[in-house]
Amino acid sequence: MFTVPLYHYTIDNWPENQQKLINIANEQSFRSDDKVGNVHTSYGLQINDHGGELQKILQPTLDEFMRESKIQDLVITDLWFQRYSHQQFHAPHNHGPLGFSSVLYIKYDPTIHKSTRFISPFPDVKGNTIDYSPQDEVNEGSWIFWPSFLNHYTVPNETDEERIILSANMMNKA
Repeated sequence: MFTVPLYHYTIDNWPENQQKLINIANEQSFRSDDKVGNVHTSYGLQINDHGGELQKILQPTLDEFMRESKIQDLVITDLWFQRYSHQQFHAPHNHGPLGFSSVLYIKYDPTIHKSTRFISPFPDVKGNTIDYSPQDEVNEGSWIFWPSFLNHYTVPNETDEERIILSANMMNKA
């Protein structure tokens, strides 16, 4: 009856594009005062796109998402990097009632890192919270999209190996 879509894509030319994304991430400013987690984030800070390099990497996959979801004229309204060091996490939160949000896994080892976890907007028939993690489905280069209203979080990073993601919020052009 009701479903919540989760779209999953892989960025083309990943080894080359991964290095470009890491280089771009390394040149960003980060803050550690996030209100819903213990994480280094560039949210709310100006992203240096290096002459459109970030858009060149992301646009083909964003176009594929718009075709598959049948949602045209999406624009990225927010774009930010996050770094998770040892014991860093992001508490349950959502990105508002409209549009889609996403995570691109840039530096991510599924054998030691945990993927984003999603909380169902409705409980099971016993009233229990349902959560879902695409742990076995995502790797470096995976870009996942979901409705912005969906609560999600990350568990603490239990390793000294840093985890880096790129997040985005998207809405239809006005």
